Parts: sequence; structure tokens; C-alpha cells
Amino acid sequence: MFKIFSKLKKALGNTIYYPGCLTNFVLEDVKRNYERILDHLGIPAIEIKELKCCGSPVKNSGYFEDFDALKDHNKKILRDYGVSKIIFNCPACYSTFKQEYDLPEFVDLYHITELISQKIDIFKAGVFSEETCCYHDPCHLGRYAGIYEEPRQILKHLGFTLLEMKNSFEKSFCCGGGGSLRSYSLKISRKIAEKRVEESIKTGAKYLITACPMCYLQLKEAAESIKADIKVFELSQVVINAL
Repeated sequence: MFKIFSKLKKALGNTIYYPGCLTNFVLEDVKRNYERILDHLGIPAIEIKELKCCGSPVKNSGYFEDFDALKDHNKKILRDYGVSKIIFNCPACYSTFKQEYDLPEFVDLYHITELISQKIDIFKAGVFSEETCCYHDPCHLGRYAGIYEEPRQILKHLGFTLLEMKNSFEKSFCCGGGGSLRSYSLKISRKIAEKRVEESIKTGAKYLITACPMCYLQLKEAAESIKADIKVFELSQVVINAL
């Protein structure tokens, strides 16, 4: 059973799931999906409600002292809980912890696609065997973390015929939501997302799938805005069918 801990626990070796703000407060269905996926993987992860935002939006907005305060708070909570493994579904959170937090070497950080791909055989194969999809590489997961093959391996195991967009892998086109652009200029942000959706349509794929909550939100809203004939999904929304 998935647990949310509210009291400090001084044991060493705790594994936690860190969903990030967007997943936690906006995309609750995605959060529930990943909780079920972690259970299926046999990973006894816990959630810690005392943890706050990773601080990425704050830093991107230029509030460096506030970012340091968030980082110091989160690092203290991790120490108090004896955390040695953190699992993320948000690439921005994953990248921020990995590049900015200077955590001890014994603390392992994983994006959940890495863990799913390692145990892909426990998921049903071919459940989307008659479907085609494009995969959108999130900036923080691809260019920042070098994770390109794991999500594609998962989609292929599920049976999708993968059709690559012109701009993929390290040349992936941004969804328009990065760097807090969505917060400062929604119009420009939306135009960028619409161009990415249009690029996916040119492949003839039926699905557009990504492994980032912000990219998912951006691309889904853009597809609806231009009435695109393509279905946009966050990765968990297709993986959940293979449990």
C-alpha cells in the first residue's frame, strides 16, 4: 500500500516518490497512475508531505535566495527521513535535484521511466499493438538527463508503432512550457506547443505521448486549441493499461 508519512522517521534506506507540484496539485490522475505503477514494480516508496516545491520555477524567475531556502528545507527533510532513493515522474524536478541539490553520493535519483524499462517484462506486452504514436522528448529528460531510449522502449513494449517527428532526441522541439514561459507569456507558450502538435500530426500518428507533466499539459491544451486529430497522453496513462 502506498503511504504518506507525516512524522519524521530516522531509519536509513527509505525510498520516496516525489511527484512534483504540477502532478501533485493539477494532474491527480497522473499521480494515482504512478502510485499504482510503483506498486506494480514492487517498489515500497513513500511520500513525504513536508517536502516542498523543488524550486525550479522560483530559480527560473530569478528568486535565488528563495530557491536556496526551498532547497535547504528539502535537503533537511531528506536527511531526517534517511532517504537514499528518490523517484520522480517530473523531469524538471528530477533535473533540479540532480544538478542543484548536491546530495550525498548514497542518495540515488531515478526518473520513473528508468525503473519501468528495467522491469518492462512484468508489464503486459502489445496492449496497443494496432496503434501508432509519436514520443515527445521533454527538454529536462532528454537534453538535460540523456534519457531518450527508456520511454521509447516502454512504448514499443506496449505495442505502439513509433513514428519519429523531424525534431526528436537531442533536437527535440520544446513544448513551450519550459523556463516558466507559460507563466509569463501564455500566448507565445501556446504557439510553440501548437507547432509541436502540428509536427506530430505530419507523421500520421494517432497518439502523441510524453513523459513530462508540463509537456503533457501544454501539448494537450494546444491540440484542443487547434482541434487536432491526435490524442495526447502522459506516459502513465498508457502504461496503466499494461498492469
